[in-house]
Amino acid sequence: MSEQKKIIKVAVRQLIEYVLRSGNLDYTFIGSNRRVQGIWAHKKIQDNQKDNYKSEVPISIDIGTSNFILQIGGRIDGLIIDEDKVTIDEIKSTTKRVEEIDENYNEMHWAQAKFYAYMYMCKENLEQIDVWLTYVEVESELIKRIKKTYTYNTLKKYFYNIVDKYILWMEKLERWNNEKIISLNQIKFPYDRYREGQKELVIATYKTIEEGKKLFVNAPTGIGKTLATLFPALKAIGRGYGDKLFYLTAKTVGRTVAEDSLDKMRQKGLKLKSITLTAKDKICFCKESKCNVDECIYTIGYFNKINEAIKDIYEKEDKINKETVEKYAYKYEICPFEFSLDLCLFMDCIICDYNYIFDPRVSLKRLLEETSNRYIFLVDEAHNLVERSRSMYSAELYKNPILQISKKIKIYSSTAYENLKKLNKYFIEVKKIVNESNDNTYIQKQFPKETGNLIKKIVKQIDSVISKNKVIEFKEELLELFFMLNTFVKVLEGYDEKYITYYEYDSGDIKCKLYCIDPSKLLMERQKLAKSTIMFSATLIPIDYFINILGGSDETYKMLIKSPFPKENLCLIINNSISTKYRQRNKTYIDVVENINSSVMNNKGNYMIFFPSYKYLEEVYELFLCFKHDQVTAIKQERFMTEEEKNNFLGNFKKNNSKYFVAFVVLGGSFSEGIDLVGERLSGVVVVGVGLPQICLEKDIIKDYFNNQKINGFEYAYIYPGMNKVMQAVGRVIRSENDLGVVVLLDERFCYNSYSRLFPRHWEQKTVVNSEENISQITKDFWDR
Repeated sequence: MSEQKKIIKVAVRQLIEYVLRSGNLDYTFIGSNRRVQGIWAHKKIQDNQKDNYKSEVPISIDIGTSNFILQIGGRIDGLIIDEDKVTIDEIKSTTKRVEEIDENYNEMHWAQAKFYAYMYMCKENLEQIDVWLTYVEVESELIKRIKKTYTYNTLKKYFYNIVDKYILWMEKLERWNNEKIISLNQIKFPYDRYREGQKELVIATYKTIEEGKKLFVNAPTGIGKTLATLFPALKAIGRGYGDKLFYLTAKTVGRTVAEDSLDKMRQKGLKLKSITLTAKDKICFCKESKCNVDECIYTIGYFNKINEAIKDIYEKEDKINKETVEKYAYKYEICPFEFSLDLCLFMDCIICDYNYIFDPRVSLKRLLEETSNRYIFLVDEAHNLVERSRSMYSAELYKNPILQISKKIKIYSSTAYENLKKLNKYFIEVKKIVNESNDNTYIQKQFPKETGNLIKKIVKQIDSVISKNKVIEFKEELLELFFMLNTFVKVLEGYDEKYITYYEYDSGDIKCKLYCIDPSKLLMERQKLAKSTIMFSATLIPIDYFINILGGSDETYKMLIKSPFPKENLCLIINNSISTKYRQRNKTYIDVVENINSSVMNNKGNYMIFFPSYKYLEEVYELFLCFKHDQVTAIKQERFMTEEEKNNFLGNFKKNNSKYFVAFVVLGGSFSEGIDLVGERLSGVVVVGVGLPQICLEKDIIKDYFNNQKINGFEYAYIYPGMNKVMQAVGRVIRSENDLGVVVLLDERFCYNSYSRLFPRHWEQKTVVNSEENISQITKDFWDR
């Protein structure tokens, strides 16, 4: 019995666009309601036809090749069956005046119509067919219909001329896919042995993917979480439990670790195409220019060159990163950012920021819209996704831009002018309420429906103004307001009990924010795009809190892995004689300085001192300089540092330091997580305070919301995020089985049950003291031992 051939499915439009695309990369404004207009155009035509007109008729055709079956499918917009003839109707909406459109206007429009015509002729064994290309002008609702008649042989030749080119590319992809699958099934774990806890995570990850479930993992720093999730995910793909892997991370270092892990497996025989996506502002060749053919040469003829560029890089490169993308983008003179996004369609593994999956405004729509639920999401440092997702699903609106644009738009649209005036008036009324409140804020459970409808009208009106007028003196300001309003409208569409609306002063302006308090439902929706999601971090504590907030469910698996490193390698001390609560901080400066000295002066090396705020840090730092020993070098984190400055800062942490080096840094900042100072590069940390976020409106909103859910809101809003930052800071010290280090926690609250119950298991071996003298003796004994 012969082996059944693999079926590769492709949409008519996708196939045609791949083969026939041409022209410039055009970032010209495309209105928010184009898709809606397209649906409207189809409905307008379809609803006004005779009874013999059938709408949205599904059609497909199978094309056999030596290695696979290509299944081409789609929907015919309109099918008219008369006694003596059959007509295929392809409907297109357009902002262009219909009298300017002729039969040569768009080849891809005709290609779609002819594909559907040929596919229907094959199905019904027809020799001749009529084809209509129907254009609907959005603004005027005028219709233009171009009619042609084709024979079977003519369309067959046209059809296969395009399909054969696509099949050649698919055959190349399939050859690689076969090699990849063989390598995935043969690949072994790239090290001779697993670290303690690592094999447990490998097995759990594989089983979760096999079952199509979710897994939340708290695994301590140093066990090799990246490799322990990537390896089983790839094995699962090799055995048919997924097609494409996304490794999602918020930090550059996380992407680097993922790349290194894939490289280690490639050295053992892995065949895999991977790409690491770089943000547009970091990879753009023309950073000061706008994305149009007048200012950027890399947009010119982009679609004429893109297929050749993709084939070239695909044949020669397995690991594609920023440098690789730039190399080939320069070679073909194409936009590197758009090139990287196009490449994602053909990659086996995509390493990228959370936004590309979880933020619907910037996600990889070209991939996710066609998902077959065969993706695997690995979410690194998942604790970061809580606040990131709240930001993704919230929206803000300011009064001043509304007022400024209303003054300028009148000459282009009197209705937009009048409606912007109404919206500005609404903000004036809100401003009075804010002024009269005790705390200069105003909170609503629901955003007013009538104001929401007004904003929707304004979006459509600004859309029309921009589409009709190529030259607008204040176009950049108008676009900025348009995108702000449009985002606001989209968030309003999903506004429910997990949101709240608040108003407050921000930089001299009145801000209205649709604030997503609980992102769990929206994150759960995005996770439905995947077969399986694995979320992991060294600080996913308490794990039930993260499952609740990050879109888990009762069926979600959870796993807590204990530290594999000897407990005696970490000297953990808590000084409970100090209170770093905000109102008492100015009384603690000298005590904190003395505790820092006691923590570091018994062993020459590198130390990080973590503070809950820049102000606190700077006050103690200045005092520390007055009392420090001559052999002590001290530096501090500046408020705004470039990537180069951050790298230089970390360059100070050298091995075999013959002096005492002390770095003052901010808790939860750039140096609090995602850095790897192994061995003698870091001897210890001192954490000043429990890391509570500053009391503010949004945190109090979160607190009140969860209190109403019969959950301890103060823990959700303040304690859990604060302790997460503390645990991340402490996690800098022990990075391998050979690391030794001191950790000193300064605050009485670390002994409160509400905080101490969150301590990881390997913190059990702690010592509680009440003076800096105790710290000095304990650290001396530790280093002497």
